[in-house]
Amino acid sequence: MPNTFADAILNRFLRYAVIDTMSDDKKVGERHPSTDGQWDLLRLLEQELRDLGIEDIQVDEHGVVIGRLPSNIDHDVPAVAFMAHVDTADDVPGNGVKPRVIASYDGNDIPLNEEHTLKVEDNPELLRYKGETVIVTDGKHTPG
Repeated sequence: MPNTFADAILNRFLRYAVIDTMSDDKKVGERHPSTDGQWDLLRLLEQELRDLGIEDIQVDEHGVVIGRLPSNIDHDVPAVAFMAHVDTADDVPGNGVKPRVIASYDGNDIPLNEEHTLKVEDNPELLRYKGETVIVTDGKHTPG
């Protein structure tokens, strides 16, 4: 059970990251989303909206999920929308992701596996996250 809202968000993100959402470049032009794994993520998002008590949910044939939460205020207020999509970029692997959480990043290079290291010299922006939680992968993916 998560201790904080941040823990709940982290756990949710880690759950999403391991779902195989790799696009199929042969189907991108004819099917959106292009894979069953992308639909798995969409169905999970739909179910999580239901679990939050949202009843007005639509999922269309293009993989757009919309959940409407009625206002609980008795006067006109601006509407707020949160939106996400299942990407159909086939140039970046999205399968076999194994996230690793670094709870308090120390500012040093991050070994991903025996072959690859995320080097601060090549990625100086990493230093902005010293002391914070950083999520990396093992630098490998399962062929699709």
